[in-house]
Amino acid sequence: MKICILILMTTFLISCSSSQSLTGGKTEHYHFNQFGFSKTIDVKQLTLTEAELLEGYQFENEALARPDAMYVLAFYEGITAYASQFGRVTEKSYQSVRGPDGDMGMIMYMTFDRTFDAASYSHVKNILWRNGKTPSSYDSPEFCVSANTLVVWCLPMQSRIKQVSQKKLYSIFSQTNLTSSR
Repeated sequence: MKICILILMTTFLISCSSSQSLTGGKTEHYHFNQFGFSKTIDVKQLTLTEAELLEGYQFENEALARPDAMYVLAFYEGITAYASQFGRVTEKSYQSVRGPDGDMGMIMYMTFDRTFDAASYSHVKNILWRNGKTPSSYDSPEFCVSANTLVVWCLPMQSRIKQVSQKKLYSIFSQTNLTSSR
């Protein structure tokens, strides 16, 4: 039994991490696995502001999804169909960003009426990574699940704006982590 738990925990830790092998080392990627599922986050704190946009980047009004990532947009738009797995959606928003060199896509934010567990996390992983255990391609979406919130970055692996967003979330988690330990 202990071996099964150890294997499950190891698999979880590996699958929660961003894949360094896909990044080619050009951008820094953030690993949220140390925070687990328990940190509550406010989506309003996560959204990027105009001041946080990098030079050459702009927000777009329409949903931007690359042709090979249309299934992620379909997941976002049809999220209510997954109520039995994740709970009822209480808040849903996205930010579309366009930048230089084809760096464009969406950051999706969803909050649910119940907390994610390992089974919910596994279900999200299967949907976004198409039943894979890790991102399957250079442009696979990355995501973070925490408490009752799901954040999906549907941007290229090397996206500089994704790095800004992930850094912001990591910083929020780290601040929460520090204040909760005092």
